[in-house]
Amino acid sequence: MQSIKFTQVPSVLRNAQLGQEAWISPNSTPVQEGDLVAFRVFETEGKRSYVESIQGVIKPATVGDILPGVLGHRKATLEFGGIA
Repeated sequence: MQSIKFTQVPSVLRNAQLGQEAWISPNSTPVQEGDLVAFRVFETEGKRSYVESIQGVIKPATVGDILPGVLGHRKATLEFGGIA
């Protein structure tokens, strides 16, 4: 297990009550929809390189940021949708 500190916590995790720090397991176990993951930003090209925080503040993502995310389908009416 390894402790990491998130640069930002996206609004998608508002109900997860996730703090700025978390313990992660580096082993490769099968993942499924709804699992929480941590990732590092490697590039920010394009106009969709921003993150809405759990406080509702929109900030740009920068190279090196460490962010939590959720695997699954994303449906949105104003932005983009997809599968992670």
